[in-house]
Amino acid sequence: MFNLISLDLSTLYTDVYLVVEPHIFELLLQNLTQLAQLSLEGSLISSMLPQNLSSSLEALNLGGTNLFGELSEAIFQLPNLRTLQLSLNNLTGNLLKNFINNNTISTLSYLDLSINDFFGDLPESIGNLKHLYHMDLSQCNFSGSIPESIGNLTQITHLDLHFNNFTGQFPSLGNLEQLIDLDLSFNKIEGQLPEVFSNFRNLTDLNLSFNLFNGYFPSSILNLTKLILLDLSSNSLIGPLPMHNNIASRLINLDSLSLNDNSINGTIPFWLFTLPSLTQIDMGDNQLTGQLYEFQYQSSLQQLYLTSNNLNGPIPKSISNLVNLSALDLSYNNFSGNLEVSIFSTLQQLSYLDISFNSLSLVDSLEKSTLPPLESLWLSSCGVRNLDFLTGISGLQYLDLSNNMLQGRIFTTHKESSYIWGEDLVYLNLSYNSLTHIDQFSFPSLQYLDLRSNFLRGPLHMPSTVMNYYFASDNKFTGKIPSSVCNNSYLTLLDLSNNNLSGAFLHV
Repeated sequence: MFNLISLDLSTLYTDVYLVVEPHIFELLLQNLTQLAQLSLEGSLISSMLPQNLSSSLEALNLGGTNLFGELSEAIFQLPNLRTLQLSLNNLTGNLLKNFINNNTISTLSYLDLSINDFFGDLPESIGNLKHLYHMDLSQCNFSGSIPESIGNLTQITHLDLHFNNFTGQFPSLGNLEQLIDLDLSFNKIEGQLPEVFSNFRNLTDLNLSFNLFNGYFPSSILNLTKLILLDLSSNSLIGPLPMHNNIASRLINLDSLSLNDNSINGTIPFWLFTLPSLTQIDMGDNQLTGQLYEFQYQSSLQQLYLTSNNLNGPIPKSISNLVNLSALDLSYNNFSGNLEVSIFSTLQQLSYLDISFNSLSLVDSLEKSTLPPLESLWLSSCGVRNLDFLTGISGLQYLDLSNNMLQGRIFTTHKESSYIWGEDLVYLNLSYNSLTHIDQFSFPSLQYLDLRSNFLRGPLHMPSTVMNYYFASDNKFTGKIPSSVCNNSYLTLLDLSNNNLSGAFLHV
């Protein structure tokens, strides 16, 4: 037993959790003097790490074992330790400031301390871990500036420091030419991004989102031919994106581009829609102007988010070429002109469509076309005059037709074939139209109904569903408040103000 070299009792991927008593845990780490590899990942230990550990340990995996207390200094003095995995625990303390020095853990190559309760700065001596190829210190509450010595970790391929409280400037990483994955997101790092990204020739994933970076988009990023994911969202980047078209020949592997929630201006460059592997673009909440280019071919694009910009002109009919689209959001722009519903009929993968708050007029084409099987359709302020374009659509769960030109009577019953689109509705917003009559209806799944600010008159009908939110204020409803309203225990919000209703609520 005491000559055991390797022990793996990991249960992370099973349905049974192994409970390791503290005294057994201490025995494993102290008395098995030949033990080189120990994995108890996912087991329930609920203990502190012992002080005296076997010096023969080369790999220690105690991720997700409910360890607590300050991490023992002894673990950083093990002469042969190469892999240390302690993520998903409740460990505390300013361990790195006290325990990393020139004489310890020089052999360590894999370090994962993510999702713990450490605190304090990272010391400059972290740069002494020159054999590291993987370091994950994410979600650990570290603060202060990222030390410049981190640029000494020239063997590192995976560097993850996201969800901490790091401040200061972008660290000196220009020497980390082996980087494959860099994640500094969800910190408070500020200043301009340096033009060092051309050095990272192997980089596939770059996430710098949710920081305080400002200045221009670093053009050196566009030289990363292996880049798959680029996320610079939720910063303060300014200026236009580079326009030269040879960029498309470099970013041939880019799959996901997120630049949303910045202050990027200018027009959307043509090359963006010619990248062969791109499936997701999010450039919402910027200051982009100009018109959309025509879409020349059937690309691999699946998600396109351009909400809250200053884009104008018509929505190109060639958007129908994007046959792989599953989500399209062009809301809160200045798009104008007549928009024929038929341009979406070829997008049979489309489940989410939002073109709200533009200056569009939605019109039916001469040849009736069926909308794709949408789950969410947001058409607020789109000049909608009737619901004929919904004929035949099924599976719709969210429908917003607020701030439009609907008038007169609406609905007869959801059982009619023309109203099949109501069968699965969970959310329906018809507020701020000119509706005068609404017949009683019972869409079976409806939970949210908004009829505010119309000219609806007559008795108030309560849909016979498990309604959670019902808004009917600022109409002309008369008569008594129906008992079905009073007896609906599922209601969370109810607004019937500014009508001519009478009666009292009954408590049951």
